[in-house]
Amino acid sequence: MIGLKVSVGKNGNLESVRAEGHSFSNPRGSNIVCAAVSSQLRSLVRVVESLDYCDYEIETDDGFLLLVIKHCKDQRWLSGITDMLLSGLIETERDFPEECKLELTKKS
Repeated sequence: MIGLKVSVGKNGNLESVRAEGHSFSNPRGSNIVCAAVSSQLRSLVRVVESLDYCDYEIETDDGFLLLVIKHCKDQRWLSGITDMLLSGLIETERDFPEECKLELTKKS
């Protein structure tokens, strides 16, 4: 099971993503759930790493990712990235609820 915890701030923008676990329904290299989640999260990380106007922390290990956005000057950009990420992860969980669990926390 891949566990995902996503936290968004009062403005609805991404604050953190935590992913843990593996999907074991198919062998490594041919698991659609793992590929979907990994692709979305790797894309997020690569984009955040390429920006010079966001302050962030990233921690990774096998089957683990923690990304924390400390500050981002371009909130419009962050809003778009948040919407894209959540749309993809929600669809992945909807399609594969036995293998992917998303916990979304919205600060009020």
